[in-house]
Amino acid sequence: MTNARRPRALQVALVQAAIVIAIVVAWQFCANQRWINPFFYGEPLGVLQVGAKVIGNGSLLRNLAITLAETLVAFVVGMVVGSAAGLLLWWSPFWARVVDPFLALFNALPKIALAPMFVIWFGVGFGMKVALAFSLVSVIACMVAYDGTKQIDRDLRRMMETLGASKRQQFAKLVLPSCLPWIFSALRMCIGFALLGAVVGEFISSTEGLGFLIASGSSVYDLNLVWVALTTLLVLSALLQFVVGRLENRLLSHRRTH
Repeated sequence: MTNARRPRALQVALVQAAIVIAIVVAWQFCANQRWINPFFYGEPLGVLQVGAKVIGNGSLLRNLAITLAETLVAFVVGMVVGSAAGLLLWWSPFWARVVDPFLALFNALPKIALAPMFVIWFGVGFGMKVALAFSLVSVIACMVAYDGTKQIDRDLRRMMETLGASKRQQFAKLVLPSCLPWIFSALRMCIGFALLGAVVGEFISSTEGLGFLIASGSSVYDLNLVWVALTTLLVLSALLQFVVGRLENRLLSHRRTH
């Protein structure tokens, strides 16, 4: 980042922080004046008190670790399996045409509709949340990788065929390198879907995780606990997006230099 851009970035960050602080102060003021009922909306001081409590007894960290583990397992496995499947569809144009409409239909299907079956198949524990998140990530990764194979320069492929390159050589030397930017660009989107799937799974049936905290807080009208879990979820989402974004940029920049 150049010196000219740093002050601008700092100004943006300060304005963003000021907006958040103003919202929190206004929220607390309205609660103090009883313009809003803290029982139904919560209040910042109550959120801080509940937050200190759940941090002190370790329950927040424990539930955060569960959601993070579910998200990362589903993200890694879903990206690997989905990307590999999308690349393999290039190998057989016939099967690609057969599978393509099924991929589109499954992608359009609300995955929450599959949750009852996942509960039956995997139970209500860790596996069910990972399976639900995996169903989101793998389809997106597969479609992105397959779309990448469609953008390969046909002239390059014809040239390789003319030079006698086998299909395996074409895949290793042309298809895979050409599709890597597509796969890398899907990382940030897929980490969001992995987190979404994990939290939705915790909403449906769970005894742990940030989604469970939100659901249990809502069931007893403890809005302060709900806000603590939501804030933690927002921070986790922002950190995951930041880490995956940096990884994406590093992988893409590394590839451009080679």
